[in-house]
Amino acid sequence: MLGKGYRLMLLVEHAPTALIRILLLFIMVLAVGSADRATAITSDEPVDEAFTMSLGELSQVQVTMPATLLPTEQRLIPASVTVLTQEDIRSSGARNLDELLEMHVPGLQIMRKNQGNMVGVRGIISDRNNKLLLLVNGRSMNVKTRDGGAFAERHLSMLGDISRISIVRGPGSAVSGPGAIAGVISIETYNGLNFEGFSAQARAGALERFANAEVQYGRKLTEDLGLFVHLGVDDYQGADNSDGPLLFSHAFNAADGSAVVPGQPVPFEVVRENASHDRDLRMKAHLQVTGRHFDGWARYTRGGVSAAAQGVNYENVDPAELMNMGEGYQQLTVFTGYSRPLKQGLVMKGSFSFDTTDIVVHNEATDLHWREDEYLGRLLAQITPSDHHELAVGIEYAHEVFGKPGWFVKGPSVIFPTGIPAGTSWSSDLWSFFGEDQWQISDRWRTNLGLRLDKHTFTPWMFSPRAALIYTPNPRDTWKVIYNRSVRRSDDADLYRAEHLSGTEDKTETVGNLELRYERAAPSGWFWAASGYYNLLDVVSWDGVTQTINAIGMLETWGLEAEIQHRTPTLDLIFSHNFTQQIEFDLTRDTAFQNISAAPYGYGNNLANWHTHCTKLAARYLLTSALTATGSLRVYWGLPGGKDLADYNAEVVDAGGLPRYDSGHTNAFDESVYLNLGLEARPGRTITVALHGYHLLGLLDDNLNKHNFFQRTTQYRFTTPSVALSVRYAP
Repeated sequence: MLGKGYRLMLLVEHAPTALIRILLLFIMVLAVGSADRATAITSDEPVDEAFTMSLGELSQVQVTMPATLLPTEQRLIPASVTVLTQEDIRSSGARNLDELLEMHVPGLQIMRKNQGNMVGVRGIISDRNNKLLLLVNGRSMNVKTRDGGAFAERHLSMLGDISRISIVRGPGSAVSGPGAIAGVISIETYNGLNFEGFSAQARAGALERFANAEVQYGRKLTEDLGLFVHLGVDDYQGADNSDGPLLFSHAFNAADGSAVVPGQPVPFEVVRENASHDRDLRMKAHLQVTGRHFDGWARYTRGGVSAAAQGVNYENVDPAELMNMGEGYQQLTVFTGYSRPLKQGLVMKGSFSFDTTDIVVHNEATDLHWREDEYLGRLLAQITPSDHHELAVGIEYAHEVFGKPGWFVKGPSVIFPTGIPAGTSWSSDLWSFFGEDQWQISDRWRTNLGLRLDKHTFTPWMFSPRAALIYTPNPRDTWKVIYNRSVRRSDDADLYRAEHLSGTEDKTETVGNLELRYERAAPSGWFWAASGYYNLLDVVSWDGVTQTINAIGMLETWGLEAEIQHRTPTLDLIFSHNFTQQIEFDLTRDTAFQNISAAPYGYGNNLANWHTHCTKLAARYLLTSALTATGSLRVYWGLPGGKDLADYNAEVVDAGGLPRYDSGHTNAFDESVYLNLGLEARPGRTITVALHGYHLLGLLDDNLNKHNFFQRTTQYRFTTPSVALSVRYAP
């Protein structure tokens, strides 16, 4: 294991190379730049506007978020929502979307897997990322065939096109559609009406090696018509095994004959930590034309991530043959939308979009690759019959085509191991009907009712209601009681197989959620919030006995969440703590083989892939007019449920693929603590230079920097302490 002094020496040794790369990239992006002044208009960033607005004005600001169909005052949103602006993104130094969300979003956790990172919210997490939706400008980017879900966009280090990200913490199918079991991640891009001029940024990192460059240009062509263009590329090499080693909690002999010692770095090479898929360049291009009533955009992203294999693979396959593990994709989306008031009290919104996504997965079994296309039309009417009543009704139709030859790998699609023959192509349709009713009963009481009905070719009708009662006794305090029922259909390859190959009906997953939330906005820049929530999840997941997606059981959880924010012109301080606890997990069949919890077998009463307690702190402090200090701290307090499952596995099941540990080697279940620090300087009017350090506590103790693997929590990887330097030009 690397000594701490050697780690510090490596930081210094790698810095000159990173600096040369970043300067070359910066010269390149300036060469294609414009001399126009870059100005990000902050009218769509209510958090930053709060410094100049009274509480009365703030309470009347209407925003559009993925939690509602109608523009709604922010305090009246019927959900727990985290909003991050471009200023939050830049000051955090986040190197991708996952890192940004993990820093800032209460109740959100991320675990490793051999196809990338798995994201969970308030205890709901999956091995396919298909329990949450990822939207760009309201349009879903989820991979639907299999092993994807909310995969696109998340690993790109170029984030300069993003104006705002809204994260719904909790079920959201009533508004956003099937799949929002755990939550919704909604990205909003800049457009030519809220970003004017030219800006450029380049970054490079040492130890976790990467370099990127991106440019943005926005211009108002007329008072009501704007053009926005973003181009970005990154070369993400990641950290090698000496800096970010892979460890196991049990001893075994790898297929190449080498001996793995518990608690020590593996003796063979593994894929570089956080490297791009196949070490390819990753790209992003976004073009948007926005008018008073029209919005059209095209977006292309190419990304992916490498990931280490699971232990049983290294036992059965020569590690040298597992050096390309991971998943890559490219996605092209074209969107057109039109909105126009037809008469007083009636606004019609319509859109049509198309996206095509190409996926390649390298795993221990075989190389998978496929393509999926989606045509999506949507019509929404917003009706205001009175000053106290608003209504929205809509219809949506999606036609999806699966299995066409892709771009990464030529030839017939391979979707093994779902049992679908290579080259199989099929299509499906999804009809959706939805509505929302907001009623201001009195000055203090308000209701928000929502309902969505979805009918997929291979599922019965899916039903997603929501009801919220909101009480505002004064301009500062808000109480919310929220009920949600959200749904998720299985991946489309599993639906097709169940319908055409196995003769069975694939089950729809549902969650019932009840939340009580309190918020208080104080005049001095303080904001407090607390939530208590209960989830009843009808789990549909992988069944190791039948080797199919199956109904597993009923999972009950509850939790508490607290947030404190203090925002002033010189200080931003954000604190949160989340506690999520399993109540009960009743298996549908005693023979079901699952790794959600060992509680049904009499071992503990905790979720196997979840830190019961999680604390987050982020701060930004203006030292001088030209110097800002930033920092973030994340504390994951331990994995008692992971140890429960490992104990059950060792004493009863003895299945090599599940978590296991040798006596005395329980470090994997201990706390993980991640500390980032940054310094941002503005030496001139047009240039900003920032230096960020990541996972710095690893300089003192490697174990504090560990990231566990999903399902196999006794496998973990140390994330190396690293630095990144960025230069931003905005004349």
